[in-house]
Amino acid sequence: MDYFVKKKNNTLEDWNPEKIATAVQMSAERIGIVLSEQEIISVINYVQKRVFTRSDNVVPVQMLHSLVEQALLEAAKGC
Repeated sequence: MDYFVKKKNNTLEDWNPEKIATAVQMSAERIGIVLSEQEIISVINYVQKRVFTRSDNVVPVQMLHSLVEQALLEAAKGC
């Protein structure tokens, strides 16, 4: 199944894990966390697992932000 991100302006964008990686890195930097490559991959996997088990293949960008934040909080606990 193809997945799409629903942007704030209601346009749909193809699912792109590289954009998730960029969002993870930017969010981590904002809160002062330095992630290894493996930790970034773990966060991406966390997000994708939750997205890909949904019945809906359109994911609001706000949900992605929340999932990234949750994953980063989990990563911070392990530091």
